[in-house]
Amino acid sequence: MQVEVVDQDSPVSAEVTSVSENERGDFEHGVRVTWRGAQTARLDDTRFTGEMITGRLSSTSTNDTGKMIMVGRGCDASWDAESELISFACTADLQLILLEPGQSHDYPVRIPKKIGPLVVLEPGTYVFDQTIHWWLQEGIDAQPTAEGEFTIRLRYEVQ
Repeated sequence: MQVEVVDQDSPVSAEVTSVSENERGDFEHGVRVTWRGAQTARLDDTRFTGEMITGRLSSTSTNDTGKMIMVGRGCDASWDAESELISFACTADLQLILLEPGQSHDYPVRIPKKIGPLVVLEPGTYVFDQTIHWWLQEGIDAQPTAEGEFTIRLRYEVQ
């Protein structure tokens, strides 16, 4: 598994925390984002949730050439038998992520092996891009003084 910050001159660095298997048999890891700016920043509470099919993010599960699902904090995926699609539900409990220069935040990622009748962790190369917005500010209630965004790219090789 690889992670990179796509945007050049981005005020962050990123790494992937170690992968483990949870009690349900799903894989879990984190995406650790470290703020490299000189001022306090607020980052989006990003969910890293989606369905990937043969190396691209997809909104449907109709392609049978390989699937992989990711769900982040507060999210889950389920099989809708009527539509024969995977649906995602996330709670609305967004966090405020304030980082001082040099501080890091771990975004959790879970990769289910199976959803309903579907085996969704099939061999292939999967690429997932997640854009995260940031704002410079002195505290939670302060007005932002600058803002921007960066993109985290995760690349998975499933054997």
